[in-house]
Amino acid sequence: MRACDSCRRRKVKCDFNSPQCSSCQLSDLLCAYTVPPKKRGRRFRNPASAPPPPSRPSPSSVLPDASPSWSPAGAFPVMTSPTASGLSNVSSQHKGHVRSTDTLQSTDFRFQLRDVYQKLEDAIANIQHRSSIGKLGLQCINLYMQYLFPIMPLVHERSLRLSLAIFSADSGLSFPCDSPNSQSQAGTHPFSGTTDLDLCRLFSLLTAVCAETCIVLPSHIFADGSRLANHFLSASRSCLSLQQDNDIESPNSSSVIIRYFHSNSIHAMGKAKVSWFLLGDAIRLAQAMCLHHEYALENMDPVEAQLRRNIFWQLHTGDKSAALLNNRPFILHDFTLRDHISVRHAPPDRYSLLDTTRPHNTEPYESRLMQSFHLCQNLWNLGAKLLLDFQLLRPFSTSTSPDPPPITDKQSSAILDAYVQFLSFTDDMPLWLKEIEDTQDAADANQGYQRAGFWVQRINLQVTFQSLSLIILQRFLDLNLLSLLGLSSEPVMIALKKTEIAREMLLAIQSAPFEFLQINGESCVRTPGFPFLQDFDIINAQFLRKVQVERIRQVGASLLQISQTIKNERIVKRAELELPNLLNILARLDSRASDLKQQYGATDLQG
Repeated sequence: MRACDSCRRRKVKCDFNSPQCSSCQLSDLLCAYTVPPKKRGRRFRNPASAPPPPSRPSPSSVLPDASPSWSPAGAFPVMTSPTASGLSNVSSQHKGHVRSTDTLQSTDFRFQLRDVYQKLEDAIANIQHRSSIGKLGLQCINLYMQYLFPIMPLVHERSLRLSLAIFSADSGLSFPCDSPNSQSQAGTHPFSGTTDLDLCRLFSLLTAVCAETCIVLPSHIFADGSRLANHFLSASRSCLSLQQDNDIESPNSSSVIIRYFHSNSIHAMGKAKVSWFLLGDAIRLAQAMCLHHEYALENMDPVEAQLRRNIFWQLHTGDKSAALLNNRPFILHDFTLRDHISVRHAPPDRYSLLDTTRPHNTEPYESRLMQSFHLCQNLWNLGAKLLLDFQLLRPFSTSTSPDPPPITDKQSSAILDAYVQFLSFTDDMPLWLKEIEDTQDAADANQGYQRAGFWVQRINLQVTFQSLSLIILQRFLDLNLLSLLGLSSEPVMIALKKTEIAREMLLAIQSAPFEFLQINGESCVRTPGFPFLQDFDIINAQFLRKVQVERIRQVGASLLQISQTIKNERIVKRAELELPNLLNILARLDSRASDLKQQYGATDLQG
């Protein structure tokens, strides 16, 4: 007798009990004997299915009914006679060989996918002994839909839950290892009609969502999330690599969304270069699929069209964020696409992505979520427009010529209009974001569920707005354009304006439940453009877990600069009054903020 698959993989002793050995029963794993035993030495093909070895053409090969001789690669038959009957023989034998090769490749893929699946199952069992992919996957989906879907509406809930049910070992189904053409399972297994590429996308997307949820949510909401994230991410990337070429050749919305999730998760793990590369892959696929064109979504399945629309705007926002915060070049812009972006934010026939049979998803919840989601896109667009205006004015303000060209009235008016439009952004926030009822009525769980989604969106908008306000003010200062705002270039006046921004951000943060500040966010980015940040080890930390942490630190660093460089006592006192509160928030969000307190001393910061 031989050990079961799970015991062989984990290299533990198997007692061969039926139907489940003691080791699998203890670890709550599927006990099966499906993996064929490995043999030592060189692997041999089945003589019945292997192609004949290469041989020299014999004199009889010129006859019409002769068998074709095979090329050294064993892939294409070579005939020396172009007669009709000879070509017919070539065609039939070649097609038979292609079918055999496809079947072998499909079976090989499914064995490889099962290995990825089992490796993930074993990793989960080592961290949570009584858990499984099915149990953790359900927890991840529930948390994602409540807390992350409002800022990343990139999944169709019913389809995602169906994928989990298919892959879950708890369903009692054996994992597929036969090809989709296998007659033994046709019509009896849920995978029998699923292509290898679709199967790959289902599993890759499911595990990518789990990885994103594990790495973003704090431990008091999702215990062991930080320990599980890398295993889910590794499984998702490994699965995608098995069908990567086919996925690129025939992409759909999942192709882009999976890579976007991979980029987010890897960035949160501290690998910014890898993250940027994967984000570039997602953007290039979006460009190849013409997602910026509305006509590309016409006559398409409504769910697929809605997902393509949402992932484009998500990438569009990420592109603007990278340009504004990380000095990256614009990619998804009209002048780089060489075409007008015509895809609409929310068409009249928008298809619901939430499972409306669940009470907490009843309308108008999703329509409000999507309206707020696109409001965030508008905020980044306003910031990007200002950035482009700054770039156009740079030759006027940084010229070394003794007589630089003056800024025209039209240019001044354009940048002022853009700035006023940016400052007026918060006036357009909908009522359900401005006035979120903070009732503690446990009986109304559905309202509490929806309120959490709105809080996540509101904090995201408010912190982003204040962060961009500080960046834009610094750009005006760098280009010597403060006079356009009616501000003096005196350091005291600049410091006063920065303390006002810090106070507004602090008020926005303190008005929200802290747990939503922890939840809200995605992969982190450092914010250049502030040379004084290099003086602070904590600010110079290469990566942070959440965007909000970086944006809040950005304001804290500005206050630190004011407290050390400004001579006006009133301004310094005002900065030092706000700084301890920001540091306390940072300490609760990220333990490295405590290093900042130790470096400068809590007593010094409090005056």
